[in-house]
This record gives sequence, C-alpha cells and structure tokens, in this order.
Amino acid sequence: MIRKVTQAGFSLVEILIYLAIVGGLLLASTQLITSALTSRNRVTAQTAVAQNMRFAINKIGQEVRSAKKIDGETKFNQDQGKLVLGENGRFNKTIFTLVDGIIQLRQQGGDEDFSAVLTTDDVNVSVMRFQDVGAAKQEAIRVTLEISYRNPDAISGLESSSSESFTVTLRDISDDDDDDDDDD
Repeated sequence: MIRKVTQAGFSLVEILIYLAIVGGLLLASTQLITSALTSRNRVTAQTAVAQNMRFAINKIGQEVRSAKKIDGETKFNQDQGKLVLGENGRFNKTIFTLVDGIIQLRQQGGDEDFSAVLTTDDVNVSVMRFQDVGAAKQEAIRVTLEISYRNPDAISGLESSSSESFTVTLRDISDDDDDDDDDD
C-alpha cells in the first residue's frame, strides 16, 4: 500500500501574493486617511478665516454706519491702520486697532468703557487699512482686511487666507442737523 503524502499550509508563492495584496491595501488606506485629514485641516482653516472675516466686516460696518464722524486720530492708508469714530450711540469714541495680528475694539463713553477682540487667536490679520473716500457732506471709509490662518506647526493643509475690501458710509449728519434746526 502506497500512501500519498499531502502537505498542509501555503506555498512561498501564495504567501508572497498575500503579502503584496495586504501591503497594497494598507498603502491605499493610509493614503485615503491622509487625504481625509488634509481635507479636514483645509476646511478648518478656511472656516476660521471666513468666520473671522465675516464677523470683523459686520462689526466694523455696523459701528461706522452708526457713527457721526471720523476722529482726527484715525490713521489712514496704513496696513496697521487705526479707525477712531466719534459720537456712536451711547459711546463718545469707538476705536479699532490692530495689535499682534488681532483686531481690537474699544468704546469709550460717559459712564462706561467697553473692550473686545473681533478676531480669534486662530487667525492673523496682517492688513487693516482704512481709506477716506467720502465727499463733502457724506463721509465714507474703504476698509481692506487681509486675514490668514495661523499655522505655527506648519501642518499640511492648514494654509488659508482671505483679502476683502468694502466701503461703508457714516450716518448722514445733514439729516441730524436738519432735525436739530426743526426743533428751534
């Protein structure tokens, strides 16, 4: 009686094919995960820049529209500009400054003072420029902001920046003057 000997297990060729397939799958999944993380980082940076830009534009615009005049302390046509508005509601003075890449708002008036930052530490405001573009009876300011995402660790995909310019007009003071004349 002759017995046939059968071997259990895998041949060397089968093991090499298996390793090649598993290696390819691991490489593909690693690239997919890296791509997903980079996309998430990019969206995070773009969202932070957009939210900070939108909030700064809205707040500066709101304060300028409700102000009666531009104060002489305003620094026009400088990248690190300073805007000083007079007679804005309950405050005598509203001041926008750029300090260490962060837009700051200070409001001073009668019994109270108010301070706030308009941009977060996640972004860097490199330009806050004000230009006087008003006419004789109607003061207007052109505001230019350049904001970029702070990426101190140089993480891939965390690069985002935005530059916006907009023009806003101060409250029409001739209407206020006419109202004052009617009261006499």
